[in-house]
This record gives sequence, structure tokens and C-alpha cells, in this order.
Amino acid sequence: MRKTRSILLIAIALLTAATGLAAQQQGVTANLNLYELYSWIDTDGEWRFSLQPATGEGNLSSDQVFDPKITLKGVKDLKKKIAALPQGSSISWANQLEPGNGTKPKGIIAYPPEKMKRDIQGYAWRHNVGVTTKEEPDLAIFPEDSPKH
Repeated sequence: MRKTRSILLIAIALLTAATGLAAQQQGVTANLNLYELYSWIDTDGEWRFSLQPATGEGNLSSDQVFDPKITLKGVKDLKKKIAALPQGSSISWANQLEPGNGTKPKGIIAYPPEKMKRDIQGYAWRHNVGVTTKEEPDLAIFPEDSPKH
């Protein structure tokens, strides 16, 4: 009887541990599909973008956002990057940096004109990538649920 009870307790413990590990791994996988998008007008008057994996710790630093090695030049480059994201990814498009977060910014974070913003969101949706903004946090993420434009 004791042996059966011990085996049962061990089996329950292993099942509990496996379930917890699976849930933890799903959380890590889900975080890999979250991205932060920043946009600004460069000194040449052209729009620039920074699309990076979300850190889960709030906004990225200005050093990370304005890193010239990963800055996307124009909407065309941004769309290429969006198309390469895993389907089902989600982008949070920020319109500001947290104050004191890195060195002095090299541009002013802002949303592009509404028409350009909607074009980018529509493109992402057609690639099964959701986009939310600070202005529209409750906006449906994917096109089948989003308002028709």
C-alpha cells in the first residue's frame, strides 16, 4: 500500500512539474512574438522606424531605438521587416520614449501621418501581424475584427 501511495505521489509531482514547465515555455514563446515599434522623421525629412522584440520591461532606451545598425529607412524597409515576423506576432507602436531612458534621442518619436499609419497597420494585418497604438489600445488587432477603412 505504501509503495502504491509513494508512486502515486511521485506521479502527481512529476505531472505538476511538467504542466508548470509547459506553461512557462508557452509564456516565453509568446513573448518572442511581441514587438515594439517606434517612428520618427530623420534630419533628411524621411520617416525612420525601429522594430524590435519587446523587452517586457517597458520602453526601449533611446540608444536601442536610434541604433543606426537596425534603423529601418522608410515604409518599404519597415514592411519587409513586418513580413518577416512570425504570423500571429503583435506590435505595440509607441509614440514616445520614457524620459531619461538612454542618451539624448536623435529624433522625436511620433506617429506618421494617419494615411501612412493606416497603410502600415493594414499591411501588417494582411500578414497576420497585429498592431496596436497608444492612441488605440483597444483597437482590434487583426483585420477580421478591425473596423473597415
